[in-house]
Amino acid sequence: MRGLEARRLLILEPTQHRYQLRLLEPKAEYLLLSGEALCQTLLREDPKALVIARGPMPFLSGNKTTVGYISPLTDLPHYSFVGGRGFAELLNLGLDAIVLTGEGRVDEAHPDEYLVISGRAPGLTVAWRPAAELPSGQRSAYYWLLNRELDGQADRGSISPLQVI
Repeated sequence: MRGLEARRLLILEPTQHRYQLRLLEPKAEYLLLSGEALCQTLLREDPKALVIARGPMPFLSGNKTTVGYISPLTDLPHYSFVGGRGFAELLNLGLDAIVLTGEGRVDEAHPDEYLVISGRAPGLTVAWRPAAELPSGQRSAYYWLLNRELDGQADRGSISPLQVI
């Protein structure tokens, strides 16, 4: 179909240190599939997943990143809308969404690691790195990661602390 693009998803299995790039093939019903709608579609496939999706208009400053999951209390989908640069960084990575899958809690499986995603799809690099030197506190960790991963140049990427519970 002309004018439709495949949605690019990075599927992560943090407890197994595995990842894959998946294309959600273009279909007419996927024309507006982004943000909350993309989360909902992916949660139907895997209700245990946590989905981080960019909104439909990544070039607008008011755009948001959507985090979707199925509530363990109500068994209904829930969505959080996050400001900042997350949506733009997903676009810069060439992704429409990052999907965290797998059994167990990520923080219990590898609490002493952090994840680095770099490059641009389809040539992404995904690495789990030891966090033994990572300082405690969000601000301290941010500046430490900024220097270590982005050579102190904040415009080269985005640092988003993520702890999945």
